[in-house]
Amino acid sequence: PQLEKIMEEEIRDFIDLVQSKHHEGFCSDGKVKVPPVFYAYFTNLALQVFLGTRIPPSQYQKLKKFVSDCYCFSRNLDPTTGTIGLTPWVRHFAPGFFGFTSLVKSNDCIKEFIQEVTNDHKGTFMSDALRDFCDTYLKEIKDKDNTNEEHWFSDQQMVMTIWDTLFAAVITQATTMCFLVEVLLEYPEIQAKAQQEVDDMVGRSRLPTLDDRKNLPYLEALMREVMRRKTLTPVVLPHRCTEDTYFYGYFIPKNTMVLANQW
Repeated sequence: PQLEKIMEEEIRDFIDLVQSKHHEGFCSDGKVKVPPVFYAYFTNLALQVFLGTRIPPSQYQKLKKFVSDCYCFSRNLDPTTGTIGLTPWVRHFAPGFFGFTSLVKSNDCIKEFIQEVTNDHKGTFMSDALRDFCDTYLKEIKDKDNTNEEHWFSDQQMVMTIWDTLFAAVITQATTMCFLVEVLLEYPEIQAKAQQEVDDMVGRSRLPTLDDRKNLPYLEALMREVMRRKTLTPVVLPHRCTEDTYFYGYFIPKNTMVLANQW
């Protein structure tokens, strides 16, 4: 219930953003920019889960830069678009040309953003009133430090854990929404059917809730089909074969780099 309430609040801000005639970097002259228009919604959802905080509309430019850095980092590591992820040794020869310089810069900016919001959070931490993931992690650090056992809980580890999850949550969901917009533009009749189902089952006097989901089979099918057709990771991150093996009759020697096609 609490998460659904947060989602509803963020949706209302998202609607306000879309309806605004001008919001620098997001909307202009009645047109919205995709994917930037989705940045605030998904980033704030993740931030509230991890840190119980959000970025207000007045600071959306700061949020936009954070997500743009996430996309930059992703592009430079993606095996389908970047060289560094496949052949990391090229960073020693031409770091700027192959994207390593940009990769390091975006990584530092992402860490700086997360470090800033976690530092603000520490100032209100109370071990007997845990509010979110960050509080739970900070309590674990405190508890482990009071024992003599070796542990890996630290402020830096917490920042990197939030980095990993926040990064994945933001760009995957924003990109999926871009895929949805693309499909709806290509097939306006499908958009009309989905809208009609929402109008019939929910109406226009309130926002849909998770309880409505079971009554919206067409919309559910639409979302699932978009994710099936437009996979986020057609080629997974590089893996290494740990032993000589055969796969569908093909011999794959030990230590071979493997790029699996999921599509």
